[in-house]
Amino acid sequence: MKALVNLVSILALVATAAAPVLYFNDSLSEASMRTTLVIAMVAWFVSAWWRDRQSAGS
Repeated sequence: MKALVNLVSILALVATAAAPVLYFNDSLSEASMRTTLVIAMVAWFVSAWWRDRQSAGS
């Protein structure tokens, strides 16, 4: 489970960095970029909370 949470957090950070780059290259609309950023942000915070919760239980 820990590996899955780590993978989700890494993918969320990559999506957060990639969305503006794709928008500036006209590969992504503004609405799609904003949606991607919100989803990636929520995924990152949930995975960070979950990792903290797991380490507190150890």
